[in-house]
Amino acid sequence: MLTARGAKRDTTSRFKLDRCLDILDDGKPIGQLACDLGSTQAAFTIDDQSYTMEAMEAQPGEPLAELLRQNTEGRAKLASKAFALKDSTGQTLALAKQVKSSFVVVHAGNAFVLRKASLFSPPYLLYRTDNDQPLGSVGQKSFFNRTLHMDLPAELAATCQVFLLMLALQLATQRAANNVNNYN
Repeated sequence: MLTARGAKRDTTSRFKLDRCLDILDDGKPIGQLACDLGSTQAAFTIDDQSYTMEAMEAQPGEPLAELLRQNTEGRAKLASKAFALKDSTGQTLALAKQVKSSFVVVHAGNAFVLRKASLFSPPYLLYRTDNDQPLGSVGQKSFFNRTLHMDLPAELAATCQVFLLMLALQLATQRAANNVNNYN
């Protein structure tokens, strides 16, 4: 099981919204994630390999883009770009598109849905698009624990698990911003 915990960051400003996390596999450091909360891009390393997440238009005809289109077609969706997980050579490894308050994710020919089980459940659950049984969870195990867990099957590579964590952070940031806007 992969975990992520806060890492030291530069102290140039107390008001920066960036977040640095150490990625651990059974307590052993394997990489680091750097992202701005609420941003549409992030960078991370796993086993000395660099990866990025960025918002982009999915290229028509690309197998992952077609699979994503098939799985989001007919659903009420936000007018948003897809998030792409890319390696250092620029190859797209996974795509995700926000549908309501969840993400449809395609990776290695499989389609998944990442969504929150309930308002009172901290982790986000991962499902296959054709099944209602959760494969695993991403995020905090409880509201009082700051460590983030990626309790997912081994069939998902560590890079995909970190990508899912970034998507869960994106949803959590949006939810927090909506709560602040509703409060005002």
